[in-house]
Amino acid sequence: MRKSPVSYFLSMFLLLSVMILPGLAQAAGAPAPPVDLLLAAVDQEVKSDNENDEYGEESDLTIADPLRYWNMTWYHFNDKFYFWLLKPAAHGYKAVTPTFFRRGVKNFFDNLLTPKSFVNCLLQGKITGAGHELSRFLINTIFGFGGLVDMAATFSDIQPENEDFGQTLGS
Repeated sequence: MRKSPVSYFLSMFLLLSVMILPGLAQAAGAPAPPVDLLLAAVDQEVKSDNENDEYGEESDLTIADPLRYWNMTWYHFNDKFYFWLLKPAAHGYKAVTPTFFRRGVKNFFDNLLTPKSFVNCLLQGKITGAGHELSRFLINTIFGFGGLVDMAATFSDIQPENEDFGQTLGS
């Protein structure tokens, strides 16, 4: 699925602002970001946990992570982004949209992913599963208003296969 130019621009703007702004703030003499405090606390905890191993001997455990500050920054950003923006938006969406509308949106996107499962069934040699997926896609697209209604669920013999590329590589 291709990104729209607007979403591409916004994601690049967000990525660049998260990468550049902390460096500009430190260059201007701003205090260290809270990530440094978090890392210091983690270092202290690891040091206290590793002072004595199970035999009473001291151990020097070092974790080799050359991108530690980068990883911790993104972990912190993703954690706050989820709790401050995505979780309240999901609760608001659930509160204002009726169940049948949410189910229709889910059915629509499930129908969009059916060709992926169809191709993976073919690559795995599951011809019957591929036939079920093709039948589901055609029934839901034609009679289910473009996939908004799961009309194929009324037929018990054509259930979704849910095959993905990881399963294809595994077989």
